[in-house]
Amino acid sequence: MSKRKFARFGAVITTLVAAGALISTMVASSGAYFTATQPGAITGNLGTVAVGVSGTAINFANLMPGETQTQTVSVRNTGTGNEDIYLAFDNTNKAWSAVNDLGQYGKFTVNGVVYDNLNNRYAQGTPGSGVMSTNDTSGCYNIPRNAIAYLPHVIKLGTLTPGQLWSFDVSFQINPCMTGGQGGTLW
Repeated sequence: MSKRKFARFGAVITTLVAAGALISTMVASSGAYFTATQPGAITGNLGTVAVGVSGTAINFANLMPGETQTQTVSVRNTGTGNEDIYLAFDNTNKAWSAVNDLGQYGKFTVNGVVYDNLNNRYAQGTPGSGVMSTNDTSGCYNIPRNAIAYLPHVIKLGTLTPGQLWSFDVSFQINPCMTGGQGGTLW
């Protein structure tokens, strides 16, 4: 390469470096500050959590072995946001405990889920063992015991959107082979 071409090439490189330095100096030192004021307002309101329920007094009257009684409960989300809906059993009057002491002599169905071995003395899902009765004169003779499926204290039924109305059924049946308790109160 000739000295002349080398000098021109060097001049171009020097010019580019100088231009880059000038641009970076301009960018670094020309920070602009803008100020402005504009009147404004922040507003907001709180959403609501509310449900309307009808049919909360579930009363199974004159229960007879083998007959199913069903009660319907309706719930409406009257709030402004989605609501998780639960069925919770208040055990103040010991009704929930009494139901769960029936073992396979009672069957509770909530929203289509069957709890047919109501025995809270064992963990949920404990496999069934043996038969309900080995007495050949019993109506429960040789009927196998199901896995434990006691009625939980709290059951999540679903989520309702604002304004949504939903009804669900609660059913109860005393096993047809139950022989005691007629004419009395279960709980």
